[in-house]
Amino acid sequence: VRNHLRGGAVVLVGGERRPEAENRIREAFDLRDVVWVSLGEHASSAPAQAPILRPEVRLVFILIKLAGHQHVEDVARFAREAGKPLVRVPAGYNPEQLAAQALTQVAHQLHPAHG
Repeated sequence: VRNHLRGGAVVLVGGERRPEAENRIREAFDLRDVVWVSLGEHASSAPAQAPILRPEVRLVFILIKLAGHQHVEDVARFAREAGKPLVRVPAGYNPEQLAAQALTQVAHQLHPAHG
């Protein structure tokens, strides 16, 4: 997973932004950026779309227990339309859990980063 993500960015949707967790994720995957999108329970999913469309984004994680059902559906659509792999994370967001879920769900879509 690190080889695929190195030098790029990921989008993490759901829950409240945690800078210390962002830093751990950035370091673990050697990322340029982690974009954490917090969405209110009854708020629009639209704020997640622009970050997903960024060209440097290589993977989208959605924290399914920390995002509303409609957000999960919308983010899945945004990722599909952008051609980005989507990983549904059932619990937690430490780098080991994110990597394990990515390997389980989208390993066939992961390729080594170029450059």
